[in-house]
Amino acid sequence: MATDDFISNLPDEVLATIISGLPAIEAIRTTILSKRLKDVWRKVFRLDFDPKGVKKLSPRKQAVSAVPVIQFGSNNIDNVLLSHERNLISCRIVHLSNSYRNGDLEKWIKYLTSEKEVQELAFLCDDFQHEFYPKSLFGLGLNLPSGIFSCRTLQSLEFTNYDIRFHRPFHHCHNLKTLKLYYCDISTETLEAIVSSCDFMEHLSVCSSTSSLKQVRIFSQTVKTVELESLDLEGIYLSTQSLGTLVLHSMKFPAKSLVIHAPNLRVFTATRKPITKNPYNFTRPSKQTKIAEILEYCTHLLTPVNYKANDPMEDPNLFKNLRELTIDLDLNDRREMLILCIVLQRCLSLHQLEINIEESRSEIGEATRNYSSVNSRLPYPETKLWEQRELCDCITFTLRQVSIKGFNGKDGEMEFPRHLITKCAKLERLEIWCNHDWSSEGGKATLGLLSLPRSSIDVSILLKPPPNLFIVLEDGSCKKSNWETMATNDFISNLHNEVLARIISDLPAIEAIRTTILSKRWKDLWRYASRLDFDPKGVRKLYGDDIDDPREEISRVVENIENVLLSHKRNLISCRIVHLLSSCRNGDLEKWIKYLTSEKKVQELAFRCDDFQQEFYRRSRSGRGLNLPSGIFSCETLQSLEFTHYSIRSDSPFHLCHNLKTLKLYHCAISTETLEAIVSSCDLLEHLSVCSSPSRLKQVRIFSQTVKTVELGSLRSQGIYLSTQSLGVLVLHSMKFQAKNLVIHAPNLRVFTATRKPMTKNSDNITKIAEILEYCTHLLTPVNYKANDPMEDLNLFMNLRELTIDLNLNDRREMLILCIVLQRCLCLHQLEINIEESRSEIEEATRDYSSVNNRLPYPETKLWEKRGLCDCITFTLKQVSIKGFKGKDGEMEFPRHLITTGAKLERIEIWCNHDCSREGGEATLGLLSLPRSSIDVSILLKPPPQFDGSFGRWVSTLD
Repeated sequence: MATDDFISNLPDEVLATIISGLPAIEAIRTTILSKRLKDVWRKVFRLDFDPKGVKKLSPRKQAVSAVPVIQFGSNNIDNVLLSHERNLISCRIVHLSNSYRNGDLEKWIKYLTSEKEVQELAFLCDDFQHEFYPKSLFGLGLNLPSGIFSCRTLQSLEFTNYDIRFHRPFHHCHNLKTLKLYYCDISTETLEAIVSSCDFMEHLSVCSSTSSLKQVRIFSQTVKTVELESLDLEGIYLSTQSLGTLVLHSMKFPAKSLVIHAPNLRVFTATRKPITKNPYNFTRPSKQTKIAEILEYCTHLLTPVNYKANDPMEDPNLFKNLRELTIDLDLNDRREMLILCIVLQRCLSLHQLEINIEESRSEIGEATRNYSSVNSRLPYPETKLWEQRELCDCITFTLRQVSIKGFNGKDGEMEFPRHLITKCAKLERLEIWCNHDWSSEGGKATLGLLSLPRSSIDVSILLKPPPNLFIVLEDGSCKKSNWETMATNDFISNLHNEVLARIISDLPAIEAIRTTILSKRWKDLWRYASRLDFDPKGVRKLYGDDIDDPREEISRVVENIENVLLSHKRNLISCRIVHLLSSCRNGDLEKWIKYLTSEKKVQELAFRCDDFQQEFYRRSRSGRGLNLPSGIFSCETLQSLEFTHYSIRSDSPFHLCHNLKTLKLYHCAISTETLEAIVSSCDLLEHLSVCSSPSRLKQVRIFSQTVKTVELGSLRSQGIYLSTQSLGVLVLHSMKFQAKNLVIHAPNLRVFTATRKPMTKNSDNITKIAEILEYCTHLLTPVNYKANDPMEDLNLFMNLRELTIDLNLNDRREMLILCIVLQRCLCLHQLEINIEESRSEIEEATRDYSSVNNRLPYPETKLWEKRGLCDCITFTLKQVSIKGFKGKDGEMEFPRHLITTGAKLERIEIWCNHDCSREGGEATLGLLSLPRSSIDVSILLKPPPQFDGSFGRWVSTLD
């Protein structure tokens, strides 16, 4: 009947995050969608002034022009930046060259770095090829003030299509970590000066520079990543102890002029395919340097025998500490296979290898003509090169993942993957991506790899067809490739150990330990789980096993708890232990607590004595309580404690619990004095839950200035006395007490919940919610009453935001009480009413309230119409949920009043009861046709949970 508006329910921060992914033009256009989104764009943390982003979202044919149209003028950018209301993480501006000439570029940079404290800046001059580039040859460089980028928050800079002739703007850039220069005209000296000016630069990218850049010289001790692409150079000289990643794409330079000193190099990538797009048709190097040639000089294969490395920059083994290697080679070429073999022998710690087989064979053949010393005849067939060569240490001991792309299944190519499968003892994953022009013989030979004996029992071999997934047959027809069924992707094995440990943490401790048999990878993962749950019932939930004697199962788990805790290797976030009474007697409980708090630095602890009902409860009456040392819970990391089925006679274990924030006591025997002493001992206690305590808890008295949440359930007490300035949430479930003894002083109460749904099976004589509300609103207080007790707040609901109660909307007295409560609520946002099904108890309770239940001067169905408007319904109430609705006359009046008078209402949910009549269902449907006071309100009518279908369909099935 109505569609849920999930977007409107999201907080502003989430909406701002979503809008941040749009171009600035589209982000501003969201203001017309609704009032809610009117000002959300002002809080986005990313602004992208790029019209191409809009074209991608809504492509349409436009007239082709020599200069691309920039939809954001400089004035519009100024207005947007001034209207924006928060600091920016990143900003990207696409402009024309006139923005540089008239000073707009300088103005934007100063405003973004000083006012917006931007962290990432990107600029693109979009008419570089048309106007700006020719003038740059005559000396018109990017002239900005000295030190303009020396902002304490700026960490990343990106320039595209600029002539950078001076390094002055980069002076004192002590916080700049990333610099990217795409299609920029920059000289060797300027680039070197910029790198030396940025003291903490970690990432440098240079792509497609002009001929002004003759060499790349980097002498820095902070640079960790260098990316060079599509450059025509005379040499590359890198000397940095911190360099961990080196990427070379589509480069042209004399390989003998590549000098690298990077003892900590971890990632090396060298390919001949450009990575970045070239939208401006910038000239790329015509004859790119071959990767095999680069590797030969990096491994000193072409260095004379009597050569001595006098230059400290030249590292004799560049690949010693390498972890990841990505290269373009031809596995069918004998020379390049030898080079690969020598490179792998130099790699002592390689974990990941990716090889892209080059398609062009002619260039490789031409390149091999000058290497007669390397390409000499071997004393064995070429296909047995890997079989006759000595084993590489990295293949035997360290290599884990290998990916080969462009595979054709030829004899020369097959030898390397065969060698990996049969010799690589630590290999976990081998991916082979076949080329689009593979033959049927090559495909069958590739499939044969699956039948080879494997050196590693954990290896998964994945054979991938070409990306198009369709095979063209000889008759011209197509059929879908079934290679995907040859091997299944093992996504779990690709996850990081921390993620796997997090998944295992959600299992019971028994099942977490059983994962060790799955594979070698999983052998020790359970030892790093952040949560341990020693509960055999958790195992029964997984498998549905019925255990005849649960005590025996618990005993088996308890016997192994000590061994499991000693074998575990990391600190714990939480631990839950279910045990028998014997663990209390023999000191195991005390031993576990001490070990978990001192050694494991546990944050959340939960204990449950599972034979409480059989033996422990009877003995607790004779004086055998939970006997633990004083201050045993005074751990600096412990923040949450939960006890179930215990007798707590003393507060001494809780002494000096300065960091405990949450305490939950379920089915525990505890006295009023002990509970009060425990609360006073915990200086920072914020959450207190007490459920189903025996009759020893006569009263609940809480006098604390830190407690924020109190939950009381299924308690039989004589009174409840709460006095705390910080109390924000009060929950009462199935309570039995005298409502006149409910005294609450909580001026900052935000959430109040009072229901009669029992948390235990015994639900006789539960105090009625209507009676609790009468005393909370002082309806039953004498007229001449004066509040001498400072604990009694005359308006408990003044600051209330959320209210959840059980009431009967067909009862006149309870409807009057609800009306008075809502009049006391000045800031209510959310209301939930559960209509009670039992009518006899309510009618019996109203017999003693003749003063309240007297005859009204108008029909009962017009109660809300004749009563004065409540401020919360008119101005603040946004969400209402009514459950157990039957569509009777008395119930209908309240939702009618909400729909026609709730000006700020956004959502009304009405859940009908299972025994609703057809007349009631049709009357409920009539609510959709009422005039609505709020234009944003959505009315959702829900059938009972057991019915699967729409509300209208459910009504049609009623008798």
